[in-house]
Amino acid sequence: MVKLECSTLGRPDLSCGGVRQFGAREAHDEQAEDDRHRTNRGGTLPTSGIRLTAACEVLAAIGLILPGLLKVAPLLTPLAAVGLMVVMVGAAISHRSLHEYPQVGLNLLLFLLALFVVIGRT
Repeated sequence: MVKLECSTLGRPDLSCGGVRQFGAREAHDEQAEDDRHRTNRGGTLPTSGIRLTAACEVLAAIGLILPGLLKVAPLLTPLAAVGLMVVMVGAAISHRSLHEYPQVGLNLLLFLLALFVVIGRT
């Protein structure tokens, strides 16, 4: 059950983080003009912060999936889940400050799934 949860939890972070990290060049060029990322509600976030978060999500997804697949260093899975929990807390705070409440719920769900992985793997 926990193996299924790790792969389920890792996939959205790998895909979303990868898109934000390595997305369309035009989008990055537009954002580089003022180095701010515009949100749906008119708020802004620094592009560097979004790229850092995306890189953390990709690394957490790799840490959740690869140790189970390769049967190497199983301690990395709960550590990656704890790291993802930290990222989700930061994401929830950012989304709440931008009044993007549906995303806060998704962050909470991913936080709880990561907590389930930590409990199941320790």
